[in-house]
Amino acid sequence: MANRKFSAQFKLQIVREVEDGQKRISQICREYSLSDSLVRRWAEQYRERGADAFRGDDPRAEELEVARRRIAELESALGRTTLELDFLRRCVKRANIPLPDGARW
Repeated sequence: MANRKFSAQFKLQIVREVEDGQKRISQICREYSLSDSLVRRWAEQYRERGADAFRGDDPRAEELEVARRRIAELESALGRTTLELDFLRRCVKRANIPLPDGARW
């Protein structure tokens, strides 16, 4: 089986299910197709370091996530602006409004 990567949020969810006693480890392993040793390792890491155990070793990971969210916001804004511009072009064309000298679409 290929190495799978799990998000910190997923690991925290699994560990909290174990710690809260909601489910037994064997039940969680079956539900999520995880190995018993992996879940136990995550639980041990959580007991030692709390939620910080799953943040990763890369100090730039949070900065990267913030940058990704910002890029997504900017791409969304660009898409909306493009749609608005296309709409205005069609309106001006249908209304037969002349453009000022030197203006381009």
